[in-house]
Amino acid sequence: MQDRPWLRLLLIVWTCAVCTGVLPGAALFVQLFVDAGVGSSACGPGVTGSCDKQFVFVSEAFTSATSVSLIANFIGGILFDKFGGNRVSKAGALMVGMGLLVVQIPLFGALYGFDEQTSGFLTLALYLLDCGSMVNSFSVFAMAWHLPEYQTVIAAGVQAATSAAAAFPLLVSAAMSWTGCSLSMVFVVWLVFTGVAYMICHWLVPTPVEYRAQAKKVLGMNPPRGDRISAWSALKDAHTLLRMNWGRHSLAIFAGGAGFNILLLYQTLLPDYAHQMFHSTKAGHDLSGVASMLNGTLGCIFAPVVSFLADSAGTGLTCILLINVLAMATSGACMSVPSWHMQEVTLFGMSLYQTFVTTTMVKYAMAYAMPHRFGVLVGVFTIYMMLIAMPLMVLVYSAVSALPSDSIDHLSIPLQGSFCLATVALVAWVASIFYVGIPETPIVLPKDEEEMALAFGCTSFEEVARVTGVADREEVVRRLSSSSPKGFKDLVERMDLSRLEGASVGATPTGASVPESPAALPVAASKEAPEPDDTDDESSDTTLPKSATQAPPSQVAHGHADKDTVVVEECSSVPAEPAALAPLAGEVTFCAVSCHSGSPGKGDVRSTRYSCSGSSLGALFGCCAADP
Repeated sequence: MQDRPWLRLLLIVWTCAVCTGVLPGAALFVQLFVDAGVGSSACGPGVTGSCDKQFVFVSEAFTSATSVSLIANFIGGILFDKFGGNRVSKAGALMVGMGLLVVQIPLFGALYGFDEQTSGFLTLALYLLDCGSMVNSFSVFAMAWHLPEYQTVIAAGVQAATSAAAAFPLLVSAAMSWTGCSLSMVFVVWLVFTGVAYMICHWLVPTPVEYRAQAKKVLGMNPPRGDRISAWSALKDAHTLLRMNWGRHSLAIFAGGAGFNILLLYQTLLPDYAHQMFHSTKAGHDLSGVASMLNGTLGCIFAPVVSFLADSAGTGLTCILLINVLAMATSGACMSVPSWHMQEVTLFGMSLYQTFVTTTMVKYAMAYAMPHRFGVLVGVFTIYMMLIAMPLMVLVYSAVSALPSDSIDHLSIPLQGSFCLATVALVAWVASIFYVGIPETPIVLPKDEEEMALAFGCTSFEEVARVTGVADREEVVRRLSSSSPKGFKDLVERMDLSRLEGASVGATPTGASVPESPAALPVAASKEAPEPDDTDDESSDTTLPKSATQAPPSQVAHGHADKDTVVVEECSSVPAEPAALAPLAGEVTFCAVSCHSGSPGKGDVRSTRYSCSGSSLGALFGCCAADP
């Protein structure tokens, strides 16, 4: 499969669709669980058929599971960084399999008259299904470096898999009608397909070693190792980014929370709402089917287009936000009209909002954070949005329970209020973006700048701009933050080591001094620094591009360049103290370099510390070409 990345990606996306859980088709799944009798004990003794309290019970289980699964999305990102896509995808598939087993408990309980004792297991089953789905979906991102020119399509693959799975309950309902089998038997068949998906993940999802090897092949150097970044440190850095623009981020968080609130409430309460509006159980089932079909169709068709627009320069994000506002406002205006066509318009607006909302939050976060930070930032956004959405859900369900259940007003009034709140919040957020705008380049934390500049043998982006010959610091940030690897690769290819001659080489921002030594270390002129191999070894993590691994011959052979004399003062193995190298574990070899203007012993002397890990960065300055 190494030479067929598209087929490999297609199969991995298929596993995501199989392991997607019940969230995308929540509207119809609520009706299916109610029809199976789950939660019927809430109606009281002697009540036959479904009741409003049963719908509310099942809807609350779906809503709470969805909230927890969105938080699991953040945890899945950290697990992906630490353990890689292969292990994370298999862990997600196992969780989905466990959920499919646990869901048999409430189904059998409802079938044999023990619903009061077993209905509580529905919430646990939904937690496992939806959280496993979120964790498993990171398998697609493990293919990012196998198709580097199509990373937008890869990101859209997750949305397409989720949206396609929204039509799954339609297949479940059709299979039950054609064969007469129970919902429990359908979940058993689903469990078998989940086992197949687990094996595909095991065979096809790239391991961390393959992931980094492919990244090195594309970029010319190894990417940072995420397994050495602590979750707590990542959280603190994400909060640092949030505090820099806290006012606007607060609007985004509140708008997102209010939007998630109405999205989840409307999908889970839809069967009961349609039942009471049209006085027909079949109406609730049919309208739920329309919702699942729209979610699947719009997601599969529009997700790639939306991702392309969001990646475009200019007003892509603003246009998406305007579509979100229009979809939310239209749905809110049509929701209370007792007309089938108006309800279809409402469903279309909500499905459109669901298709756009995830991409909107991701692109908004990318505008404020570098690529290796935006994943955690999106996770933090999601957690805060759920902290907004969950209290709103509690208020809505309290209102639903408090208002008279014999009238549709106990559903329409809370839902209408939620639509109004979400629309006002979205309008305020979009207005702030129109008024203030979004950053042209992401915000870079000082320690991130030091670490990323170190990959070019520099201590700041200003020095990287000078070495690569680009316009300024902002251009360096723009290229490094691009969703395409071309920006970074172009910087690597533009590196001109001669520009380092005469440039000020000062202490790094962390500024640890190195004791001077009068002895110089001769280095063979023709020896090239060994290129680190593609293993999990720690020594291969800060290597330079291949084009920069050989020292300038005159500098190495004669101990001097045209303007500067490079003297190796000391090479020793010391702990990774500089903040720029904090993610590196264990011992890291440093090389101390003194640059003298003119001849040795004369002129201004400055010293700095450069990593010689893998011998390549030291070779750039004519030192550490051989292991010290």
